[in-house]
Amino acid sequence: MMKTKFNWLKLLFILTLVGQDGWAENVTVNIQGRVLASPCVVDTAVQSVDFGKMSALDLQQAGSYSPAIKNFRITVKDCPESTTSVTAQFSGLPYPDDNSGYGSTGSAQNIGIKVIPANSVWSDNSLSPVDGRWIKGVSSVTHSADFDFLARVYSATGNATSGSISGAMLVTFIYD
Repeated sequence: MMKTKFNWLKLLFILTLVGQDGWAENVTVNIQGRVLASPCVVDTAVQSVDFGKMSALDLQQAGSYSPAIKNFRITVKDCPESTTSVTAQFSGLPYPDDNSGYGSTGSAQNIGIKVIPANSVWSDNSLSPVDGRWIKGVSSVTHSADFDFLARVYSATGNATSGSISGAMLVTFIYD
């Protein structure tokens, strides 16, 4: 009996020393997130760019551009008042000879399609299908933002062949 009492006392003493801290550990959980604005409406009225007919002779030299420049616009509208900016992220099939342009799946060879913001120059301002993005402010009056573009056929290597041109620029919008 005495031995059992002694073991219980020993156990009680150890438990008192260890206490509650020996059985539990404090853990901090950081919780974070972000409340995003509601989406705007993307105006899809005009989304085609037609280069028409052009001569392959215009694209025989490396780094040459077609004379035809086409403009187009994507409008986001009906944005909530809390939306102050829209980010457009671009993706698509890159032009194999210069990934700052979009590739063509048409039958013409050695050509790509360059797309830039309107009022830019045709150098390093291409909206790349690899990492292109463009941020525009939303008008507090119209609750909209216009993305104005210029598009042009381009040959990084020259020696373009005749055939069709077909490309796609995918745009994902993020609202802040």
